[in-house]
Amino acid sequence: MKVSSCNQDADRLLPAPPPTAPEPVTLPPSSYGTGSMSDTILRQLAMLMAIPGKPGKVTARQLHANLSTQGYEVNVRSVERDLHKLSTQFPLMCDEAHPAGWSWKEAGLHHNFGGMSLSAALTYQLLEKYLKPLFPPAMLEDMEPQFAQARQSLVLLGADPVARWSKRIANIPSGQPLIPPKLKDGVRDAVYEALLRDRQIKVDYLSVDREQPKSYHLHPLGLAHRAGAIYLVATAENYTDPRQWALHRMKAAKMLDATASIPKGFDFQRYVETEKAFEFPTGKKIRLQLIVSEWLARHLSESLLSTEQKIVPLNDKEGRSRVTATVMETQQLEWWLRGLGAHVEVVRPIRLRRAI
Repeated sequence: MKVSSCNQDADRLLPAPPPTAPEPVTLPPSSYGTGSMSDTILRQLAMLMAIPGKPGKVTARQLHANLSTQGYEVNVRSVERDLHKLSTQFPLMCDEAHPAGWSWKEAGLHHNFGGMSLSAALTYQLLEKYLKPLFPPAMLEDMEPQFAQARQSLVLLGADPVARWSKRIANIPSGQPLIPPKLKDGVRDAVYEALLRDRQIKVDYLSVDREQPKSYHLHPLGLAHRAGAIYLVATAENYTDPRQWALHRMKAAKMLDATASIPKGFDFQRYVETEKAFEFPTGKKIRLQLIVSEWLARHLSESLLSTEQKIVPLNDKEGRSRVTATVMETQQLEWWLRGLGAHVEVVRPIRLRRAI
C-alpha cells in the first residue's frame, strides 16, 4: 500500500497519535492563561483560515511564509507539526506531492470552520448586541452564521484581551428605562422589507386619540429606534410632509407592489440629526439663558448644550452660575429643564420661562 508524502513527513516529525485518543488542537478555556498558549491558538486559527478548500492546496512552506507576514515567529517544522495536529480535529487532507499540499476536503469549509479575526468577531458581537433591532429580519437571518461564528471565535480566544472587551462595556440609556412595546406578528417584517425595497405599505394604525385603527397607504422614508420603540418615518397617501409612525401602534402591515414616493430634497439623516424631528422642535433656534446650581454648572462644563456655550460664575453664596447657549427649541428641551427641578432657573426666553 502506497504511503502519502504527508504521512511520511508525519512519521519523520512526530509519532502517530493513538487512534482512540487524538491529540487535541487547543486547550479548554479554563486552561488558557499564558501568552504562549494564546499565541499558539491564534497561529493555528490563522493557518486554518489560510488553507484553501479542495481543489486548491498550500504547502507547509507557503503557510510558514504567510504566518511570518502576520508576525508569527515559528519554523517550518512547527508548521508541519501543527498541520498534522489540526488534521485530527478538522477535515483536512494532504496530497502525495513533494512537498505535500494541504487543503480542506470540501470547498468552502475554510470559510465556515469557526475561526474569525478578533476584530471582526468583536464587531459582529457588538452589532448583534446593540444594533440588531435596526436590521431587516431577512438580513439578520443571512447574518446568523456570522453571529454564531463570532461567538464561537470569542469563546475560543477568551484569553485574549480583545475577546473580553464586550464584557467590559455597556450602553446605558438616558432617562427611565422602559420595556419595549410588543409588535403584532408580521408588522416588523413588512415594514422593514418595504423600506428596504422602496415599496409602499398598507397599515392599520391606531392613533393615540382614536379607539379604532384606520388604514393608511404609507411611503417609507426611514426607521428610528428610540427608548426601545421603533418608529417609521413616512409620508401618507398623497401628502409630502413626513410623519412618525410607531410600529407598536400598527395592528397590521402589508407591503405593496407600488413604488414608494420620496419627497424632493428629503434627507433622512438631516431630518433626524439637524432638524431634530424626534425631539419635537418648533422649527427655530433660541438664545437660552439659565441660572444653574453648582452641580449643574459642573455637569454642563463637561457635557455642553452647544459649542458656543458660556458659563459665568455669579459668585453668590449658593455657588450658582449663569449659562448661555444657542439651542433648538424643542419639547425635549422643556422636558429636560423640568426634570432638573430646583437646580435650574430659566431666565430667557421669557416664553420658555413661563412654560417651565
